[in-house]
Amino acid sequence: MNEPNYDNYTVDELRSALASIDRQAYPERAEELEQRLFVADKLELDEINDIPHFTLARRRERFAAVLIDSLIGLFSSIPLWLYFGLERLKAPDATVILSAIVYNLVVYFVIHGYYMATQAQTVGKHFLHIRVEDLHGNQASFSRYYFRRYMPMVIAYSIPVAGPLIAFIDPLFIFGKARRCLHDYVAQTQVGYAPQTTESAPR
Repeated sequence: MNEPNYDNYTVDELRSALASIDRQAYPERAEELEQRLFVADKLELDEINDIPHFTLARRRERFAAVLIDSLIGLFSSIPLWLYFGLERLKAPDATVILSAIVYNLVVYFVIHGYYMATQAQTVGKHFLHIRVEDLHGNQASFSRYYFRRYMPMVIAYSIPVAGPLIAFIDPLFIFGKARRCLHDYVAQTQVGYAPQTTESAPR
């Protein structure tokens, strides 16, 4: 059975789908419908009361944040290159792959851990005033950010042959209507604006 595309559903259609869905057979779909209705109702209430709300971060801001974080990651990888040597990294064995995974996880935590824990951001996201959120628009927890959003992708990227393909496909998902990368779907997250920039954030 094909997965339904709820992006084009009206609020009434979402409510009807939730009322008729078999929750035991399709718990993930039921959860998605509830999340979409929660957001839709919140936006409607905010509009009635003229209350500003968070919007999804634009692609250009996410790209700029990734660029900053990538440059930081590039420089932080230098000790790993010096230790193993570029020749060995070109054709890594299991020891190199495992070491690289552990190294990247530790370094990422050291560099971005404070922002992740306190603001659901990396250094790049902090400078661009955007943050990672759950699908209700709330600040993502550290565990969701690090263990569900970042860690699985580091491991996936390290898989021989398939890793580079996953790394290529991952950011392409952002061109969808929801502006969520593959790792956002894995962790059930989205990227919005940090609270201090809500009023100035583009609509």
